[in-house]
Amino acid sequence: MTHEHTGIKRRTRVAAARERLHERLRPHDRTEQVPLREAVGRALATDVTASRAVPQTDRAAVDGWAVRASDTVGASPRAPAVLRVARDGDGAETDGTDTTDTHAETPTVSPEAAVPVDTGEPLPAGADAVVRVEVTTRVGDELEVARAVPERGDVVVRGEDVTGGQQLYRAGHRLRAGDLGLLRAVGREQVTVAERPRVAVFPTGDELVGRDPDPGETLETNGVVVERLTAAWGGDATVEPAVPDEPAALRARLSTAARGLDTSETVDDAADGPAGADTPTDADVIVTVGGTAVGGRDHLPSVVAELSEGDENATERDERAEPDDPADEPFVRGVAAEPGHPTTLGVVGDTPVVCLPGYPVACVVAAVQFLRPAVHRLAGGHTPPHPTTEAELTRKVASGPGVRTFAPVRLGDDGTDTHRSDTVGTDGADDTDTAHDTNVTGATPTDGGTSARSTLGLADGWVVVPESREGYDTGETVTVELWERPAAGPADTVGGPA
Repeated sequence: MTHEHTGIKRRTRVAAARERLHERLRPHDRTEQVPLREAVGRALATDVTASRAVPQTDRAAVDGWAVRASDTVGASPRAPAVLRVARDGDGAETDGTDTTDTHAETPTVSPEAAVPVDTGEPLPAGADAVVRVEVTTRVGDELEVARAVPERGDVVVRGEDVTGGQQLYRAGHRLRAGDLGLLRAVGREQVTVAERPRVAVFPTGDELVGRDPDPGETLETNGVVVERLTAAWGGDATVEPAVPDEPAALRARLSTAARGLDTSETVDDAADGPAGADTPTDADVIVTVGGTAVGGRDHLPSVVAELSEGDENATERDERAEPDDPADEPFVRGVAAEPGHPTTLGVVGDTPVVCLPGYPVACVVAAVQFLRPAVHRLAGGHTPPHPTTEAELTRKVASGPGVRTFAPVRLGDDGTDTHRSDTVGTDGADDTDTAHDTNVTGATPTDGGTSARSTLGLADGWVVVPESREGYDTGETVTVELWERPAAGPADTVGGPA
């Protein structure tokens, strides 16, 4: 499950680390009602059933004439059935007269009569079939029908689409735009959804500033990236001012942000911290950025471990730990992933903490692998797979044994022209089936290291090298995860995917 690495003694595999985090996530029970137009991407808080049938009445499936099927028995081109074109009192038809009266009585089709209907129009009382207009000929007040129709022929029967009381979606289903039409058809104008999980984001570092940097300073950019990714995943993130690389300041900020933790011993420390450090966030998950490596100023892992001593899962965690797992570290201290190996996961009070590396590429990789499923889990929904496409590598991608590598690539025959796909694929897990696009294009690894913002900024996706491989050779066809594109959720509608 774990592997040696310089500086971090043992690294946990990505799938195992994600599972350990998953065990400590508790979906909140906060709900809200939102109008349908604001519901796309939100997770339903309750099952949804149809309050009425769709359609509510029998309707014409084609343009034609509403008739009684029995009046057309034996009709043929040589011996057409002759019906009477119904008029007011016997059915509704007007010849050149005003038809704008929306309060006119619904027509009734009497024996041997026909009433004109358009596609989707309610079937008049007395009719049980529709004759297509192309098999009829009107002669004055008579209609010649050249083909017999069966009962309910070309009729959309009441409840044929949806029956009253039918279950449509289960709680946790993430609504898509196509779902809104069905919900409105059954009488829903608003739905009850889970509130967006609250995510508190704290960049860390003495050198970080939120303005044009002076010499020796660095413009903080990871916070806005994590905030926007969180929003895309359905969370509500707040980026706080950067916290200095000082144990007291880190301890105070984490303690204040966490739920279920006695802050009496750290509240004084907060007074010396950055602006906003003494303001509770009521967050469902805390995210820090930077300070997770093994340098002299990387204090976060030890601070999280110190504050995690009250973790109610600590005993269970210790029982599962391997013999040489350190007892004084968070439940995940380093993951077997490149980039992103310094990622740290812990619990402070009752609040999970995801500590992302500070290098831009590593930060995004770790956020996608751990924060993304956490946000979906906290909202009570499923984690949708990433869209993927097939591509042929233009250069070799290397990876170490036992490590999951994420190699950003640019798509196009020469790595300059992008190519997109709407197919759905995996979340990087080894045990998930994947559907791929059959249109193979070129995939060129982007230049630059994990500290270069252009590495991802110029990439279309990344190639995931599993722990079982030591890379891919030039010319190999690989799966590219288009991780920044939205994807449809799993089949959580009743009866399968829509």
